Amino acid sequence: MSQAHRSTEVASQFRRSAGFTDEIKGFRTTRLAARVTRRGAFTRRFPTATRTRDGYTRATMTTTNTASPTSSTKPSSGSTGNPMGNIMASSLRLSMRYADDLTKTIPAERFCEQPTADTNHPAFCIGHLAIYANSVLEMIGRADLKVALPFTDEHFKNGAPCVAQDGRYPSKAVLCEAFTAGWGKVLTALPTVSDEVFSGENPAGGGFKTSFPTIGDAVNFLCGGHQMMHLGQVSGWRRATGLGSAH
Repeated sequence: MSQAHRSTEVASQFRRSAGFTDEIKGFRTTRLAARVTRRGAFTRRFPTATRTRDGYTRATMTTTNTASPTSSTKPSSGSTGNPMGNIMASSLRLSMRYADDLTKTIPAERFCEQPTADTNHPAFCIGHLAIYANSVLEMIGRADLKVALPFTDEHFKNGAPCVAQDGRYPSKAVLCEAFTAGWGKVLTALPTVSDEVFSGENPAGGGFKTSFPTIGDAVNFLCGGHQMMHLGQVSGWRRATGLGSAH
């Protein structure tokens, strides 16, 4: 290849490279302008918005909450105590509000109704969740806060069958009060639990310990995922029985 030909080819490559670079710069400039436009619109809507380390936008907003949670489920005024406990408490607080929303419009006489066989009705779900509050209090070293339940766990423990009312289930009022009382104690205690306790070994055995090896793992599940699993069953039950969505 002649020197002149090589020079012409290099010049051509340079022009293509420069054009590509200009295209990339233009694309980046366009994306940046779009991001600024979107951020400006968001900031005008939420003037207290801040930028987080992971690149997402977070805003502190004042919202109107039409729900009327009980005193045990109202947010605390300020984030004091152990951050991990506060995180778990936030999840539990939401679960307790959701439980109230789901159950408050269910007629008491229908609380044990089974639209189909093998359906977990509200009485079973709420009673099942209620018995675990005392277990959590024991795990976090606050057995002194345990609530005396007016029923045993025989018909609500893991593996117990859910059946139509045959006299074994307490009333709706008793079950809902037990749920709120027990988990209300847990909600109060969580921010006071130390990291040392949360990092301790899960005292349970079997598959539960395998899935959740530390006390923190177990408590986090019981205050969040486990609650929503069974409250989701109540939500499905409402639709199956014609009561519809709670919201």
